[in-house]
Amino acid sequence: MDLTAATPLERIVFETAEVAVGEWRCSGAHPAFHDTGPIQRHLVAFPRTGVRIRHAGSSAFVTDASMATVYNRGQRYTRGLVDPAGDCCEWWAVSDRLAAEIAAAVDRQSRPEPGRAFRFERAPVDAALYLHQRRLLRELRAARLDDVAAEEQVIALVAEVLVRGARAQGATPPVSASSASSPASHRELAEQAMALMAVSYREPPAASGRGPVETALPVSIGAGSQEPTYCRRLRLRSASTARAAAGRRR
Repeated sequence: MDLTAATPLERIVFETAEVAVGEWRCSGAHPAFHDTGPIQRHLVAFPRTGVRIRHAGSSAFVTDASMATVYNRGQRYTRGLVDPAGDCCEWWAVSDRLAAEIAAAVDRQSRPEPGRAFRFERAPVDAALYLHQRRLLRELRAARLDDVAAEEQVIALVAEVLVRGARAQGATPPVSASSASSPASHRELAEQAMALMAVSYREPPAASGRGPVETALPVSIGAGSQEPTYCRRLRLRSASTARAAAGRRR
């Protein structure tokens, strides 16, 4: 019996209707290593091992922990062996709707084709971003985040990768979606996010005109942990207001 072929390649860590997070482990000895079929979701992947990736119709490139790979749902690609361990990574996926919203929010030049929201194949990753996604993965494995807070974090992470991909290709992301390097800038971005979320929780979505991507984007990597707590406070406030209103109607 070929135990390598029988071992599952993928494990889902977290999933909702809008986002998903998973672990991918494909040994170099796996019979399908070079081609495991088209990608099933819009996602970004953080490699743990060096792998040669070639998207259909594009040139091959070698990726490792210093580079995130970017895929559209249905993307066909092949891989080549670099590390004997094979292809090991964690991936972060968003729904079709969110993928289109993220692309439009982080890339002014984005003109998504049907089924191709992301126009970049890869993005540079520094130590801080890689460590952030590892910490977030640990939080998700331990179920320390509720679904709403987890979705916000995944959206922000995917957007951050796309921002970096856009910059690497010379594109200009909107200012509100770009990450900053100084603590003061991080605090300012977090404060903007909290103000926007307060509005979106006070008003119906149609009135505020802001979707989940725009709400999550200002909280760039390094903004700190206050945002999820703030979200919970807003949801509790909203729920209390709804209960009070229901009581008055009775």
